[in-house]
Amino acid sequence: MRRLFILPSLFMTASIAFGQVAFVPDGSTEIPITFTPHMTAVWSEGALVFVTNRFSDSPRLEVFDRSGRARSSTPITIPGASRIIIYDNSITHGADGSLAVVGTAFSDNNQGSAFLAIISANGSKQTLVRLSPFFPNSVAIARDGITWVAGHQWEEGKPRDHGQNLIRRYDKDGKMLDSLVTWASVSDKPHALAPDQASILVSNKDRVIWFSPNTQSYFEFALDGKITKRIQTPGFANDQIVSLAVCDDSSHLGVATLQNETTKASWGIFTVNRDKSDWEYTPRKEREVSLYGCDGRRIANRADYKTVSWFVANVN
Repeated sequence: MRRLFILPSLFMTASIAFGQVAFVPDGSTEIPITFTPHMTAVWSEGALVFVTNRFSDSPRLEVFDRSGRARSSTPITIPGASRIIIYDNSITHGADGSLAVVGTAFSDNNQGSAFLAIISANGSKQTLVRLSPFFPNSVAIARDGITWVAGHQWEEGKPRDHGQNLIRRYDKDGKMLDSLVTWASVSDKPHALAPDQASILVSNKDRVIWFSPNTQSYFEFALDGKITKRIQTPGFANDQIVSLAVCDDSSHLGVATLQNETTKASWGIFTVNRDKSDWEYTPRKEREVSLYGCDGRRIANRADYKTVSWFVANVN
């Protein structure tokens, strides 16, 4: 019998079944803005958030509600920055309406510095935290208002520190509270990609999820930072596009959905049953795809460049 809770040093085997989960359409939402390849978006805590001009001196966070109405438009301002880069999985929206973003700001002489920006719900307060030499790769705001950042510390010419923690937690004022999960506890391969690269953090109710595709690891944390579950995921190639949506579901008690797109004509969704730690794979036929996240049991997916389509997962 498989164990429900796992110690940080243990894995569950990733068994995969096919065709057990059906995704049923559940409406669509028109967004009054056209998505472009230079945007990145996430559905988080009841809102669609995306960043425009994310490789410029003036990125802007746009927030829309479930009906597609604009809720806010907030510029990211960093004194002295001539260019700001916001990467994938680097924006989030909290249950209280606050926003957080991580990225790199460059000065006129091309000196870069990684940062965390925490923006209040009304946009009146923007707290900047210099993170370098810690390089952030993903961010989430938990239900208690604490901001989680996954990344690793790196300094040119110095060897990798496999004893460092990969997840840091910050309060609303930008004060670092603690750090979690050592590199060595996630990966024992000295020359492999860092576990936090291309990783994704998601907040869901009373827990925070961290998915590390490089190490085939799915973690669940309690709000106090304790690891409550670790499941081995299917393996993914470095050139595959992977996204994560974590849903509320009475049977799955939280569904992790992974998008795997090697080509636009070949992709599918992996769904985990948290009670059994088993994965189901469902191939999809759409050519234009991008999973943004979950709203309750509904999964938000980009149907085209102006529409969010919704569907729910039903177990056959």
